[in-house]
Amino acid sequence: MGFLFEVLDFPEGSRMTDLWNNTWAEPAMGEEIASGHFIHLGDDQHVDVETDFLSSHLPFNVAGFGGVFPDGKPWMFVMQKAPADLATRLRGEDDPHSLLRGSLDRAMSFNPDALVAEELSWRHADLVKVYEEEGIPAVSVAGWSVADLLRGLLA
Repeated sequence: MGFLFEVLDFPEGSRMTDLWNNTWAEPAMGEEIASGHFIHLGDDQHVDVETDFLSSHLPFNVAGFGGVFPDGKPWMFVMQKAPADLATRLRGEDDPHSLLRGSLDRAMSFNPDALVAEELSWRHADLVKVYEEEGIPAVSVAGWSVADLLRGLLA
């Protein structure tokens, strides 16, 4: 979890209040890509309600966490993963992460007060490198799936 708090723009005093794991996420199917989106929610919205609603509309949802900024405004970070070639196969797009971004955009259309503040994009090797930079030998996590690597960032 330390990695995400280092790379995301959290004001000092932000609190984490919610954590979720999609236990029915699809098993790995070949090479996969992943994304994480830091979302600022509307002033009067509740993190637990919005994270449940938004994540239920994301077919590639793996896990995430949410909380409040020091001023009480809610936020969430949602992580998704999909086969690396799915965007090309289904939509003819060159950017494999466009599929995950599009999925989030469609889900966010139900909440016009929410704003994507930051996006992180990874491949399997990128996630292994994150662990390595945090002091965990690559050999220890290289066999993990993308979903497990994402979940590990929350542990």
